[in-house]
Amino acid sequence: MSGLWIMRLLPVIFLGVNTITDLRKKQVSLISLAVFSVAGIGAILLLYKIEDPYVSIETLRSMAFGILAGVLLLLLSLASDGAIGKGDGLVTIIMGFYLG
Repeated sequence: MSGLWIMRLLPVIFLGVNTITDLRKKQVSLISLAVFSVAGIGAILLLYKIEDPYVSIETLRSMAFGILAGVLLLLLSLASDGAIGKGDGLVTIIMGFYLG
């Protein structure tokens, strides 16, 4: 069995934790953002040691575009004076990291 299941399980846990926090406190947990960012970076470094450089570049490109979507949402949040929450942008950045 491939270790890729970790990269599919971590976002589910991340969204579960932040859904509960958002429903209770109407905010996103910055601690969970930090923890899952570090966990994702560690998982990427461990799982994507692929000899074929093309696959690695495609993986990084996919992640970069996923993160870019979150950055754009965060910029929209800043431009709209909070009509879109900053937490939404931060969560999208993390999910873009995991899912591309």
